[in-house]
Amino acid sequence: FTNSLVGGLDLGYGLSYNNFFMGVEGRAIFSNNHVNSMSQTLSESNSQLLIVDEVNVTLKNEFSFLLKLGYLAAPNTLFYGLIGPQWGYFQANSSSTYMQNLGVSIAAATQNSSSHSDAGLLLGAGIEHLVTDKLSVALEFSHVNYQKINYPMSTASNIILDGAPFPGSGLIEMHSLSAQTNNAFVKVNYYFW
Repeated sequence: FTNSLVGGLDLGYGLSYNNFFMGVEGRAIFSNNHVNSMSQTLSESNSQLLIVDEVNVTLKNEFSFLLKLGYLAAPNTLFYGLIGPQWGYFQANSSSTYMQNLGVSIAAATQNSSSHSDAGLLLGAGIEHLVTDKLSVALEFSHVNYQKINYPMSTASNIILDGAPFPGSGLIEMHSLSAQTNNAFVKVNYYFW
């Protein structure tokens, strides 16, 4: 992942007993994180065909449901941990360019776009300080491992007409990669009661 600025919204409920805190939290993160870029070039000697693939994968938004456990080290300061499932919405854009030179240069291109959601496990930790009875600020770090992101890439040409590749006729294979996110948040929380 590249570094980028994200924004989000949390909604939760918690209870404290003595110095211990337990709560649940729903979270939505709105982002446009660039996950990965890759390219490959395939050469087919029998048809003098060159296939160039380019793939860009972007993480659009994330949603999570978390368990929050903490300890009140001081009356106004909470150290806490987070754990729970998180779902990410990924978009993969790919393009394949078919090039051939048999006396005349010929080029044809196809483009594909796919999107899907993937689940991961979020682990996090933070410190929160109550500024007033209703308002607090927090510094939080989280890590998410996503299971698998699928994206298409060409493996070979499929149809050759008059010595030239037919656009959109490539043999496509689905590939996959694993993704991780590491986030640092500065949060402002408002307590309704």
